[in-house]
Amino acid sequence: VLQVAPASITTVETNVLPSGGECSIVGDLQVLQPYTVQCSGWSNDAQFNSMYNGVRLSDAFIDDAADIFSVGPPGQVTVMILIRSRAYLDAIACYPIEAHFRNNQTAEEFFQNAATIADGTRNVGLLSIVATATADAGQSGLLSVEQAQDIYAVVTDQIVSDSKATATNASADDIANDFAAVSAIASSPEFIGDETIATLTEEYLEDRYDAIDNLVANEAIGSDKLGRMMSSVVNMLDGLLSTLGEEGRLSTDDNNALANKIVDRVTECSSIALTQARPGRSVTFSSASTTVSGTKFIADNESMQVPPSCGVDTQSIVIPPTFLESQA
Repeated sequence: VLQVAPASITTVETNVLPSGGECSIVGDLQVLQPYTVQCSGWSNDAQFNSMYNGVRLSDAFIDDAADIFSVGPPGQVTVMILIRSRAYLDAIACYPIEAHFRNNQTAEEFFQNAATIADGTRNVGLLSIVATATADAGQSGLLSVEQAQDIYAVVTDQIVSDSKATATNASADDIANDFAAVSAIASSPEFIGDETIATLTEEYLEDRYDAIDNLVANEAIGSDKLGRMMSSVVNMLDGLLSTLGEEGRLSTDDNNALANKIVDRVTECSSIALTQARPGRSVTFSSASTTVSGTKFIADNESMQVPPSCGVDTQSIVIPPTFLESQA
């Protein structure tokens, strides 16, 4: 969770969101089968994307919503269509579509379909849908635990091996999207086998840490994008620790090592956010194992009427004047 306390703000201006149009889903709504999005009534410069379960389906916004490729997730869901204008790239409207996707496949048909999709794409949006559908099939008894674990292993390997999040020009949104996709995997611990655990703990985390460090070193990140990215990092790490820390998943030593690594990264998240923030702002990152809070201020003791404080609830301190004097 990222909490940002703004400094003195007197005026807020926002761009006008796209409006006036509508979107719908067309096709035989079956789990893991392709469907088409149709949109009309929007401005001529509108661009589109789609999101399911917090993960974008396309790496970039596209001019024709019908070109968005996706497959059906399981059951009654909300598919979010994202619309923006080329004139205001950060003003994005959300158009929710309620839909029910049926699963009439046999166990063999579903397994082959899921494995084929997972093995043939590096799109994290599609891979997260495959993971969600696989978990649903496993929980309903359509797939065995072993079959679900096999599909999870392919999905995880595809995400780790070639995600846009690891590219040298990866954006904060790319990394946040990547973490959201892995969260879909971490949310169903019963289908995470030894191969998936090894991939996530030995390859994935370090690769993504490097991607974040590279992003911070080479790009001036807007505070809103930074907040979303860091929140995704913390949420995913929390979920991963909870998943892998269950009885029998990791040894005590491995679990403690992963917990310490997450604490270090939560602290790093707070440090990065403070570095990017304006003086007067506070950030707080909370995970299952720790809470890190920080405040950025200008150490000018003479003009500061109220000493800054740092911390959360009862675990907070007021910065002493002697520290302010030594840092001025």
